[in-house]
Amino acid sequence: MVENPYQPPTGTQHADAFSYVHPIHARIEVSSDFIRESLQRFRSQRRFRLWWIVFRYFWAACFLLCFVIGIFAREFVCVAMGLASFVFCAFPTQIDDFMADREVYESSDLGRVRWIKFSDKGFSLSGDSSEGRIPWSSCTRFVRFPDGVLIFQSLNEYHWIPESSLANVGDLSRLCDLIDSKLK
Repeated sequence: MVENPYQPPTGTQHADAFSYVHPIHARIEVSSDFIRESLQRFRSQRRFRLWWIVFRYFWAACFLLCFVIGIFAREFVCVAMGLASFVFCAFPTQIDDFMADREVYESSDLGRVRWIKFSDKGFSLSGDSSEGRIPWSSCTRFVRFPDGVLIFQSLNEYHWIPESSLANVGDLSRLCDLIDSKLK
């Protein structure tokens, strides 16, 4: 008999107020790719994202101009500040990815498995290092992607649930229907 990898750990029983009639199970292996993908999905949903991109590249062009003027005027402090500012304005995503990778490799969750169980009352998270229960009332909105769902708890707290982590084939539609009915 093959063991189902989507079964939650047997040591964790949730027999409290959370009802698990026909629950939806997810099993997420925390890796740097998962963290980076979560961050990209989150970034894509930020408000005023397009305006921020335009603003950022405008300032990158200004700092590049400062760099060029500094070279011709032989003002090396202006050159250094212009170049550093240009790099931070023109490549923030790559810098964020680098910083996220640093945090991931220092994280105790890297390489561990996170179990998520969704029900009509909310969802529970469990893993090797922590456990928690989140009621639907603490979630603000969700965004469905073709390959998963992004659930927002607040402005900067979110949970990325890829379809590949769900136990059954039709669970993404069930999960989106459940979340939609609870967040109305």
